[in-house]
Amino acid sequence: EQDRIFLGNIGEDAESTCLGLIHRPADPDAALRISLSFVHWSENLLDRLGTALGLTDSETQVLAGYLSNKTPKQIADTRGRSTETIKAQSKSILRKTGCARIADLVQLSAGIAFMLHQIPGVSGDDLLTSWTTPREHMHTLQRAGRTVAYYRHGTGKHTLVFLHALIQGPFFQPEFLAHLAERDFTLLAPSRPSYGYTSPAETEAAFEETSLLDALAVIDQHTSGEVHVIAQQLGTSHGARLVNALGPRAASLILVNGGIPLSKEHYSGMDRRVRLAAMSARYAPSVLKLSNALGLRSFRRRGAKHFLIDRYSQSEADMRALARPGAMEAHALGVFHACEQDGSPFYLDELSKHSDWGQHLNDVRCPQYWLQPEKCRIARPDDVRAVTERLHDARFTIEPDAGSIMLHERPGRVAEFISGAVDDALSLRESSR
Repeated sequence: EQDRIFLGNIGEDAESTCLGLIHRPADPDAALRISLSFVHWSENLLDRLGTALGLTDSETQVLAGYLSNKTPKQIADTRGRSTETIKAQSKSILRKTGCARIADLVQLSAGIAFMLHQIPGVSGDDLLTSWTTPREHMHTLQRAGRTVAYYRHGTGKHTLVFLHALIQGPFFQPEFLAHLAERDFTLLAPSRPSYGYTSPAETEAAFEETSLLDALAVIDQHTSGEVHVIAQQLGTSHGARLVNALGPRAASLILVNGGIPLSKEHYSGMDRRVRLAAMSARYAPSVLKLSNALGLRSFRRRGAKHFLIDRYSQSEADMRALARPGAMEAHALGVFHACEQDGSPFYLDELSKHSDWGQHLNDVRCPQYWLQPEKCRIARPDDVRAVTERLHDARFTIEPDAGSIMLHERPGRVAEFISGAVDDALSLRESSR
């Protein structure tokens, strides 16, 4: 049920270490695909890998032995050490990386190797001339010596606050905005720290708290009344914190392809990229930071269109969504928004997503409305449904045949869902009064 990476030696006279990736078929009847790569574990590559994992030079050399498919005894013989010493260093490596077995460590290292293998070389210094986050509809405010950027659409009496995903939003299709304008809504979409033109948080550890205080400042800039919080994917954990901080001012929490607190049993339902990021965030954050820095270089070099097609190529629903007029362009703006500065949102928001935020979601007391795409490859709808069944006053809806890019594929449907949720929440609040 999952993609698998294997390690082996090929060759008779001169052995070469080979990495193979067995791709999980999207269709049960589809043919199995196996990709083979011969990786040269250069000193530079091993040094960077060891640094990312927090290993000593000696431990890095032990890891190099495992990546060459050697046994502990063979590594000991090569390094002139005892087998007991190699085993002790191996335990230290597993402890530092959070891996349970050497096989898991090899898989993690191999995943990074595949990523490095696909990244093209840089041919110049100025590769980003077209990678600019738009400023149309953007406003800023100053808070604690930092700039907070946010996008505003409409001037209606009902305020919606949209907390964007990683590479979707805060940019919308005209159909989506037109529907909200007809309903007399004001839409506020703040950029979290390091996204777009919002200043970074003072420290990485302050990312979540700074995101919350920034959003509250944007809201208070425009209204002292009730607001409806909309959150998408990686924005979900921030949405739960914001609703709790708003208290009675939060009229509803609306989730558009919402995320859930993740545990190991959810990994099998993710696609390969999402699963690698999830495991790195949980067990080796420094590896996640390294992979994101390398990935950012690839995004910018290859272009947003190439990146998005590669990102969603395993999902028929999402590829269909990208072909919809305006969807590719709107999604590309989201990629630019995440990459405008140093790419740290890829790292910081993944850490936030995999932090222990379940209690924040459990504490939400306003009505919740979940619209989950049937064919999402980030989290299985059944896993999301199981979480919502334990929440206070949560309503769960599956959107048939929709994928992860539902916001851009079906903007009218998403806008209608949000309008319906607002109407229901207002009705409930009136009846309680």
